[in-house]
Amino acid sequence: MRELKAVKRQNLITHCLLSVVIVVTVVWQLSEVSFLLSMKDKVSHPIRSIWNVMEGALKGGGKIQDPNKPNNRTLIEASPLPPLSVPELPHVDLPALPFNNGQGE
Repeated sequence: MRELKAVKRQNLITHCLLSVVIVVTVVWQLSEVSFLLSMKDKVSHPIRSIWNVMEGALKGGGKIQDPNKPNNRTLIEASPLPPLSVPELPHVDLPALPFNNGQGE
């Protein structure tokens, strides 16, 4: 009976791990298909893709949106950082080191 319970427990763990692997694989494959379909669209319509890139760059990446539109993200404006000052390093005179390469000069 003990061995049977141990085998059942191992089977349960194996089935759970296998289910997780299957779910992760399906999600990964769906993301790959989505990526390939978007790349196909960009290759099929290169002028529109270039136009969208230029339009996004001119709009600032599309982050600024019309506040009257629904489902708008709220942008948080931060205060400017104070100017940074770099402290001066003290001047240190180093002694001259003779480099004669063992020639005795």
